[in-house]
Amino acid sequence: MDFTNLFNNLTIKADNLELAMDILPHKDTLFSSKIKELDEDVKELKNLELLLKEAIKQQNKHIKDEYSEVKGIIENVNEKMLFLLTEIDKIEPEKKTVHNPFTELNSPAPKLFDRLQANPAFSELNTPRMSIDQYAKSPFAKKKNSTKLQLKFSDFEAEITAEQFDKIPSYIRGRIPLHDLQNFLDEIVIKCFNSKYELYYKNRTCLKPSDYNLQLFYKEQASYFEGHKFITLGDLARIMGKNVDKKDEKFLQCLRFLHLIKEARKNSATCYIWIEK
Repeated sequence: MDFTNLFNNLTIKADNLELAMDILPHKDTLFSSKIKELDEDVKELKNLELLLKEAIKQQNKHIKDEYSEVKGIIENVNEKMLFLLTEIDKIEPEKKTVHNPFTELNSPAPKLFDRLQANPAFSELNTPRMSIDQYAKSPFAKKKNSTKLQLKFSDFEAEITAEQFDKIPSYIRGRIPLHDLQNFLDEIVIKCFNSKYELYYKNRTCLKPSDYNLQLFYKEQASYFEGHKFITLGDLARIMGKNVDKKDEKFLQCLRFLHLIKEARKNSATCYIWIEK
């Protein structure tokens, strides 16, 4: 046994004990300041915790109040809408339409004037509807157009239903949406028919030389398909202000599939015949 190391260790322990005996009487003086700082930190943290809880409580109350207010406004608006719909049903019961999911493709399409958003033709003349035959015998055929408003004939009115549109094969319609196809029908094809037959039956004395020449051309073409109303690719190009492109041809193909128009050729002219319903 190494007595030297043993005595050295005992000496170190004795020194540590002696140092501890010197420090212990002064313990309160040495640590009191640190303990006080820690107590103050704990109190501050508790105060912050209370403030945070109060802030969260106030925020929740504010959000609930806003939710209640918005909910009340929505309920009020819904009540007003229900009231208005009820009143509309009382005032205009004739505008209600019955939806038939089994409508055949070749059944008559709803007339344009039945649509809620449609502007009645001849509204400025207090004449809701007029056929081409009525127009040809009326004083309007002898009157110069004082406005740019184009006449709308009841002979050329059609609305494509969602059921009809869904029956068009995807390889024909591609990515064309229903509203684009309806817009092409209304703003290009039907407008072209209206423009042509308004001019066709116009009195000669009301026409400019260029319009009169076009009228003579229309009357020469009348023998192509007697008893039928039709337009040509040239007529469509005149309405659009450009040649018919691939997208326009796709629209026309969809309308042919829906049996609204029929394509035919005569004397090297491509014609589109309106199919009577």
